[in-house]
Amino acid sequence: MRISQLSGQIANLYVDFNDKVKVAIRWRKSIRGLQAKVDEARAALNTALANIHVEEAKLDRAETDLKNAREA
Repeated sequence: MRISQLSGQIANLYVDFNDKVKVAIRWRKSIRGLQAKVDEARAALNTALANIHVEEAKLDRAETDLKNAREA
């Protein structure tokens, strides 16, 4: 089997071009790109959670305003 393309960055590759590999290719992908994606997703999650709190506060305010209007 030939693998001509890999996704991501290769940090170490312990074989040379056209070497025959019997058991496995020893390589380690760099996690820098993956860590950046995790950090970006975590930031987006935190933003979404903050937006939920803002919208819940708006809902509480609207419910209070409605209650006060009904009592007036």
